[in-house]
Amino acid sequence: MDDVGEMTWSLKQVEDLLPQLPSAVERRKLGERLREAVQALRAAPQQIQRIRTLMELADVLECSSDLLDEVRDAALEIGEELENVSDPEVLHTATDEYRRTLIPAVGRLEHALRERCRVFTAERFQPQVGIGKLLTQMHVPDNLGERLVACAQQGMQLATQGTVAEMLSGLRTRLAELDALQRERSTRIPDGEVGGFIAALVEERATLAMVTPDVVQWLAEHGALEDFVVRPR
Repeated sequence: MDDVGEMTWSLKQVEDLLPQLPSAVERRKLGERLREAVQALRAAPQQIQRIRTLMELADVLECSSDLLDEVRDAALEIGEELENVSDPEVLHTATDEYRRTLIPAVGRLEHALRERCRVFTAERFQPQVGIGKLLTQMHVPDNLGERLVACAQQGMQLATQGTVAEMLSGLRTRLAELDALQRERSTRIPDGEVGGFIAALVEERATLAMVTPDVVQWLAEHGALEDFVVRPR
């Protein structure tokens, strides 16, 4: 069982403690704390799933953050406290820790990952729009350019997806599609001088020195020689 999952089953152990307590007062006090914990942790299963999704999203976004450690540590501590409940005050402490520490930490983590997603999608997808338009201009077969542009535009919209789960699912889908399109592009465009020239065009740093015989031949084969003009910087 993972750290955050401990919170859901530990309450059952607390219930089992009630008949074992020697004092009726202690039973009543623990019962009150148990009711308080049940109320506070009512949404714990949803929070646990939310945390799992955020952890998966952080992995996809290649994100390492102190906030990740904060959430993991808080979930572990609360899970251990609930697992080892021996008196009403320990249960109260664990419940209070859940409300005051874990929930806010999860909120901060989600905010940070949404910000990271904006940067990530811009870095991964924005350059592909220019490349796709260029491939379209060069009449690369099978509408590769149009498909690359569509994938990139959809990828850049992911940072505004409604829920974390939707963002995660969308990222996985678009990244897989982008990987497939890039593999297809590599079969259409050589990696050597031609590939370097295309990349330089997209980044607006191409020069006449890059227009080698191989580049000219490739452009001619794709009917793209007349699509370019030469201007001084």
